[in-house]
Amino acid sequence: MRYMLQMVLVLCLSLAAVTIRAAPFDAEAWAAYESRDYDKACDLFLQLFRDRPQDERVNFGLGLSAMKAGKLSHARFAFERMLAMNADNQRARLELARTLAAMGLYDLSREEFEKVLLYNPPEKVRTNIEAFLQQIKRDSRSWTAGAQLSAGVFYDDNINIGPSESLIDTGVGRLEVNARSRPTSAWGGSAGVSAAGTYDLSWRHDWLLTAGLNANQTMVPESPDYELRYLRAQVGLRRPAPSTLFDLPVKVEDLNYGHESFVNIVGAEPMLLFAPTRDWHHITQAVLEYRNYDGGGNRDGMTYKLSQTVKRFFGPARHSLALSLGGFQENADLGGFANSGPELSVTGELKPLPMITLYGQAMYRQATYREILLADLQTESRKDHEYQVVAGVRQSFTAFWGADLSYRHIESQSNFGLYDYDRNMVNLSTFMSF
Repeated sequence: MRYMLQMVLVLCLSLAAVTIRAAPFDAEAWAAYESRDYDKACDLFLQLFRDRPQDERVNFGLGLSAMKAGKLSHARFAFERMLAMNADNQRARLELARTLAAMGLYDLSREEFEKVLLYNPPEKVRTNIEAFLQQIKRDSRSWTAGAQLSAGVFYDDNINIGPSESLIDTGVGRLEVNARSRPTSAWGGSAGVSAAGTYDLSWRHDWLLTAGLNANQTMVPESPDYELRYLRAQVGLRRPAPSTLFDLPVKVEDLNYGHESFVNIVGAEPMLLFAPTRDWHHITQAVLEYRNYDGGGNRDGMTYKLSQTVKRFFGPARHSLALSLGGFQENADLGGFANSGPELSVTGELKPLPMITLYGQAMYRQATYREILLADLQTESRKDHEYQVVAGVRQSFTAFWGADLSYRHIESQSNFGLYDYDRNMVNLSTFMSF
C-alpha cells in the first residue's frame, strides 16, 4: 500500500506534462483547497456546481477536493461528468482512474489508465502509469502476503523489575529486600519474525479473511532466567470501506519467561476505525481475553479493555498526533490479583525527511487491586501508578530495509514499596520486509 501511495505521488507530479483545459478556480474554494481544508473546499465546489453544473473547472475542483476529503463517490461523479462533457480531457481521466483504484474498483481503474495510454502521453507519464498498472495487478489479487524479520541488541538497567529501595515498609515493620531481588542490569539480544496475509472473500473486496503469526525471543547470556519468548497466532475478518475499517481478529498467545511457560491467552481484539476526513481518524479498540497462568489458578480469569483514540495527521509528510483514553479490568480467581483502572497515552510521529521518522509516546496507567494479597505485610490493597516515556528514531534505507533506535523509561509508584521501581531500556534493531 505504501508503494502505491508513492506511485500516486509520482504520477501526480508528472501530470503537468498532460495537456488539459483549466483556468483559475473560484478564489474562496481554491483557497480552502490550498490550505488543505478539503471538507470546506468540497462544500464550496458543491455550491458552485449547483449554479454551474456544466462548468468543467467547477467539476474538476469538486473532484479533487472530494477525493482529498475521502468522499470518493463524489469525486467519481465529478470526473465522470467532466469526461461526459469533454472525452479528451486526459487529466480528468487520470484522476478518475486514481479515484477508482482508491475505491478498490481495479478493473475499471485499469480501463481508464489504458485509455490514457492510447493518447500517447509523455514518456514520464507513460512510465508511471505502467508502474501503477503493475501495482493494481498486485493489489487486485485475491490474496496478499508479507513477512518481516528483525534482530537487535538492548540494554536494560532493571531486567528483573527489582524495587527501587532496599528497605520496604510493611505491616510488620521495615524489611530488607533480598539482594537477588534488587535491580539487575544486563545486555541482551533479540530476534523476531512476523508474517501476515489476507484473502479476498468477495468480488467487491469488502470482506477479507486475515491471518498472522508473530514470534519474538530475547537472549540474555548473563541472566538467562530473564529471557522472554512471545508467540502469537491470529485469524479474523476485515471489512474496509471508504471511510471505515472494521477488524475482528481472534488470537492465541503464549509468553515464556525464564524458559518456563508463564501465561497462555485466548481472546479477540475487535477494532473500528472511522475517518470522517483524510486527516482525522477515530479508533475504537476492545480486547477480550482469557488468561491462563501456569503458576497456578489464582491468577486465571477474563481481562477486558476498551480504548478510544483520536488521531490527527498534519502536512504533506503526514506527521501525526494521537490521544488515547481507555480502561481495563483484569479478573482473577483470587481477589488479590484482580485489578482495574484507567489508561491514557499521547503518541506522536514527525517525519523531517522522507526516510526518517521521529516518534514518541507518553503513557499513564493506574491499577487498583480488589483485595489485599499479602495479609501479613500489606495494610491496604495495592494501588499502582505507572508512567512510561518512549522516544525513538526509525530510518528506512530502502522500501524493504530499515533500522530503529529507541529509549524507554518506566516508573512505577505503589502504596506497597515492593512494587516501586524504575526501569530504563535502550534498543537498537534492524528489520527487513518481504
